[in-house]
Amino acid sequence: MKRDTPLSELMTTNLVTLRARDTLATAEDLFEAHAFHHLPVVDEQGHLLGIISKSDLYLLSDRMTLFRAEANPDHNDRFFRSLFAEEVMVRQVVHLAPTATLEAAAALFRQNKFHALPIVDATGRLRGLVTTFDLLELAYPD
Repeated sequence: MKRDTPLSELMTTNLVTLRARDTLATAEDLFEAHAFHHLPVVDEQGHLLGIISKSDLYLLSDRMTLFRAEANPDHNDRFFRSLFAEEVMVRQVVHLAPTATLEAAAALFRQNKFHALPIVDATGRLRGLVTTFDLLELAYPD
């Protein structure tokens, strides 16, 4: 693929998302059921509100049970059922438009420490997601 290829040709569009009032237990279940590492959080109209990564969940789990190792599973379960996505999501999410290029996405990945870029239209609606894994798949196809 060329550097000037629009992200609309590369992005994943069949997304699993969370709502702001979904619990972290829901996020954990989705991460366990699917092979992805990022969950966009959207409102009822599909506007991007934030994002939660699997790493975010692992960090929360680890921090909250550091001194309660023997009770981790039960403690985490109660903890994750008590928090909403909107309470832990990253709110200021770097995103690109569907017309942005592959080169623009690669530049953002190189400059930052995140691994997913939501693709959002002019109205703020989530249209897709591009990850570093997508770029690796392009560079090194099976």
